Amino acid sequence: MQTVTPILSYAAPADAPATRWTPMRVAQLVLALPGLVAPFVVFTFNTSPLDCLRDWDGFGQPTFFLLGCSFFAAFPIVAWQIRQLARAAAPTPWERVTLAIVALTTLVPVTVIVTIMLYGFARHLLLLEADLRWDEVLILFTGLAPLITGVALSIARRRRGRITAAIETLLVTGYLTNAAMCLLAFHADPELGYWLTVSATASFAIDWLRPRT
Repeated sequence: MQTVTPILSYAAPADAPATRWTPMRVAQLVLALPGLVAPFVVFTFNTSPLDCLRDWDGFGQPTFFLLGCSFFAAFPIVAWQIRQLARAAAPTPWERVTLAIVALTTLVPVTVIVTIMLYGFARHLLLLEADLRWDEVLILFTGLAPLITGVALSIARRRRGRITAAIETLLVTGYLTNAAMCLLAFHADPELGYWLTVSATASFAIDWLRPRT
């Protein structure tokens, strides 16, 4: 006599992809969405990241242009989060290559900024100049911490064979480095874009540190 399996006890085939719409992933995406608005609204002192791109020479320092650029890294990060939710399939080789190129590109502005700040710090120490600003030193090391940590995490994950995880780590490292410096540097005068960046930073930090399988 053939046994009929009740509908309620039906189980998906073993090879069926697991859903990625977990509460954590959904929460990450919700927190990340304000990061798409942050580049276009005032961040501090009535200035937005987009203003830094439009009038970068007017601010007197090219670093403001680089800082503004890094806010736009939120777009490829959020796009990748949506892709991961929309498709359970593993990334194709072309997706990995594209993601790696974008990740390395987003690292360029913050790497240049940190290098410039390191040069200035070393110059002050070597020349024993008295006008060394310790608040700038604090900002420098606040940026160095996520930059070094992100690169180290990426290398560790790559050595474990988690290629996509390594690339994803680099993808958010540039944004987190820039956000860490900006949130500290302009904490005295936060405006709307500041708080939107806080939300996006929380999302990307969760993605940065979450365990990878």
